[in-house]
Amino acid sequence: MDALELKSLVAQGETIGVEFKEDKDHQLDSESLILAVVGMANAEGGLIIIGVQDRGSITGVGLKTRNLNHGDPIKLEGYLRNQTTPPLSVTAQFVDVDGKTVVVINVPQSDEPVSSLKGTYRRRTIGPDGQPKNAAYTLSQMLSKRIMVMEQDYATVPLPRARLDELSPVEFDDFRRRAAQPSGDQFLADLPNLGILQALRLVRIEDGNPVLTVGAVLLFGTESTVAKYVPTAEVAFQALDGTLLARNDIKRLPLFRAADFLFTSVEETLVTTAQPELSIGMQRISLPPITPAAIRECVANALIHRDYTILRNVTVQITAAGARVTSPGGLPQGITLSNLLEETRPRSLALVDAFRRAGYVERTGRGVARMYADQLRNGRAAPSYSGTTFDQVSVSFATSRADTELALFFHQWESSNRPALEARDLQVIRSVRDLRDPTTEELSERLALPPDTTRHLARRLEDLGCLEIRGRGSGRHYVLSSLITTMTRGLSAYVPTIEQAFAIQKEMILSVVKSAGSISRAQVVDLCKISPAAAARTLRELVRTGELEMKGSKRGTHYTLSNTA
Repeated sequence: MDALELKSLVAQGETIGVEFKEDKDHQLDSESLILAVVGMANAEGGLIIIGVQDRGSITGVGLKTRNLNHGDPIKLEGYLRNQTTPPLSVTAQFVDVDGKTVVVINVPQSDEPVSSLKGTYRRRTIGPDGQPKNAAYTLSQMLSKRIMVMEQDYATVPLPRARLDELSPVEFDDFRRRAAQPSGDQFLADLPNLGILQALRLVRIEDGNPVLTVGAVLLFGTESTVAKYVPTAEVAFQALDGTLLARNDIKRLPLFRAADFLFTSVEETLVTTAQPELSIGMQRISLPPITPAAIRECVANALIHRDYTILRNVTVQITAAGARVTSPGGLPQGITLSNLLEETRPRSLALVDAFRRAGYVERTGRGVARMYADQLRNGRAAPSYSGTTFDQVSVSFATSRADTELALFFHQWESSNRPALEARDLQVIRSVRDLRDPTTEELSERLALPPDTTRHLARRLEDLGCLEIRGRGSGRHYVLSSLITTMTRGLSAYVPTIEQAFAIQKEMILSVVKSAGSISRAQVVDLCKISPAAAARTLRELVRTGELEMKGSKRGTHYTLSNTA
């Protein structure tokens, strides 16, 4: 690395892979340097630059600084190798920058935990303020990393003490019901309990006896069994009214029940929000703040991909600004914010397989892309992963006003036999609209993509007639084409009040009941194009007002005209 390259790197500031160390008064503390090396090795590796202040001012190192005054990279490398356990092979370079000496240490990522010679473990991570820092490296974090590096599926780890009779027959029956649906694997619907576990690779037979795994307990355990064998499997739902915690439910449940609990809680909390509706021909399309499919995928991903070696819960939080889903453990190895729409690498293949075969998540492995596409095509902002760190994955959904014109355009496009717009296409169009004539650099920053990828996406959308590319080089910028205005001319969105929406739904439901004799909640969902929670709320209100009568229970529940109606 020469002086020019070093200046350019320093100008970009500290990142998770670049740390500055100031040689204050030419007395850099040796332990501080060693722990910085240890922390970088236990993360993803990177550069430690000595002789630079945190704000990027290059001050250089002094001749009296211990272990640096000799200016010999080989001696420095040997010193750091001897001060780390296991010995870490770094490379060092002394660079002259405008008469000042700067030391650049390249630290490789280690596949096993590294400590200082004194036995101190650190790991470079992102702090609560969004800034990189060195933090304590705990035993559970080391175990998690070892599992990822060795590509061991934690859900397949055996639990020799767990017994088959400690699992819940109710959970097995519920799984069979899910698998029997068109979206599930109907082969599993007729298998006995042990057969289901064997098909999902969640049990081993040793000396003729079944040995259960962590995944078997997570999916089919009772609440007490889950708490006993996998106490980290905790979920929380929180609803905030301003700064007050209006609801805070914390539970340990088998995973499918946990997913249903979180999914239903979100729907029930958001159901009172008035939703815009699009009228395209005879079709009416509601634009919920968070689509059921998007929150369903997000909740399932949080439960499937979370790190079960960490004692923290999966949390779903609802505020006036939107919803946030947080799960312990960072993104799986190999997945970054720039490739998560295209790449998939589950932390647990066994749990993913079970959720897919139950029909709960996308069988194509494109669940994140679906989340983005569902939100964007309804004129909503894309889910944000900005709160994600090495220790957690955080996904936020904003419930701000929908861009109804953009939603009209996207739905018109889909019904016009044009080439399909992928999640990235929708994201680019929305970003260009939000940023108003962005440059390549501005658009790339918003998308968290390299400039070359951004230019490639923009050229595709230009060919489709959605974007216009103006200018060249650093002056290149992007604007939406007139096609959006052309395709939405004469169309408008309707935003009914909650009372108006209820009146419309009531009329439709009563009409069906009068002709068919009864109606179920699932039929109301299909009829009114609303969520299950909204359908349940509408039916409860019709029962309360004496217009309908509820009959049956559980899956047999249906509604008929009341005798007093």
